Amino acid sequence: MDISPDGKLVGVNDKQIFEVDPYQSLCVNKGEAPSPYIAYLGFAISPIGDMYLSDSSTLKKINSDGSLIESNHYVGDVSEVSGIDFSTDGQLYGVSRIKGLKLVKIDPSSANVSVVADLNIENDDKSYFYDIDIDSFNNIRVFSSKTDLMYVFDLSGKLLKTVKLQQPNNTGEIGRAHV
Repeated sequence: MDISPDGKLVGVNDKQIFEVDPYQSLCVNKGEAPSPYIAYLGFAISPIGDMYLSDSSTLKKINSDGSLIESNHYVGDVSEVSGIDFSTDGQLYGVSRIKGLKLVKIDPSSANVSVVADLNIENDDKSYFYDIDIDSFNNIRVFSSKTDLMYVFDLSGKLLKTVKLQQPNNTGEIGRAHV
C-alpha cells in the first residue's frame, strides 16, 4: 500500500487495485490488476501520483484503475527487485534479494537499476523481505516476515535501528513495538 498525493491509501493484490478508508473499514475496488494472479512484491506512488508495481522482474506503470501504461524488465546492476517506494525528492528506490539484500535506485522510465548499497542484515533470511516504505524523513523501512523485525536505513544504506514487532495476541490486538 501507499498514500497518493491527495491523501488516499491505495493498495494492490494479485487481482485488483483498491482504495482503503481505514476510518470506515472500507475497501473500494478501483480496477483489476494489470496481470491478474501475478504476485506483486512492490507498489509505489510517486509524489506526482504515478503508480508503479514490481513483480520481481518487471516494473509496471499503471493508471489508477489498474490499466497498464508501460511495462519494462529490470536491467542494469540487478535484474530482480521486490519492494519499491519513492523518496521525498521523487527518486524511486527498491530492494533486491539477489546475492544478499541490496538497496537500489531505479529509473522509472527505463527500469534501469543501480546498486546504492548492501543492506547489512545479519542472521535474517533475505528471502523474507518484500515491500519497503520510505517515510517523510527519507528513512527506508524493511520488514522481515520471518523474524518480525523491521530494519530502518537511511538512503545511503546505513542501518539506523532495528525494531522488534509483536504478533497479534489471541484477541487480535497488536502489542506495542519494542524499539
